[in-house]
Amino acid sequence: MTGEAEPDTICVTADGLDRAKLLDALARGVPVVATQRACAGLALAQVCEVVRDDCPEAFRDALLS
Repeated sequence: MTGEAEPDTICVTADGLDRAKLLDALARGVPVVATQRACAGLALAQVCEVVRDDCPEAFRDALLS
């Protein structure tokens, strides 16, 4: 245990994407909100909230829901 608090939600965009962190969060059951580009090549629509890249409002709404 590192003493760090577990996040309630992890947000993933294509900028600075670390797929290992994305997949680790999903494996631990942490809710994930990610852009389409961040999930490119991964079939994640059933396991996380995937939002359009060009719609910051959709990203915000997904975080608030």
